[in-house]
Amino acid sequence: MAPVDLNIVCFRYADGLKDEAALKAINTEIMLRIQESGVAILSDTTVGGRHCLRVAINNHRTTRQDLALLLSEVLRTGEGVARDQAPPAAPVSTAGERKADHPRA
Repeated sequence: MAPVDLNIVCFRYADGLKDEAALKAINTEIMLRIQESGVAILSDTTVGGRHCLRVAINNHRTTRQDLALLLSEVLRTGEGVARDQAPPAAPVSTAGERKADHPRA
């Protein structure tokens, strides 16, 4: 018998995030959006107490291009989720500004 390599890869989108709860939230949403898009079927798991995405590569016809597409979609989707989850920008105060609606003659 030949030795077996594991066909499961665990990884996560981080983009500088350190908070585990935030990482879990963004990666869960990435997983759901990619599943719904039909591009790939990711699952999630916990490794060493850290939430991550999991992909099992079972088809012998999987190519590097397929994996590049998956990673590209994870990055693209992660950026979209990060934008969606970002707190709204604070309104800019206009207090003290003069209005020029009625200029003096």
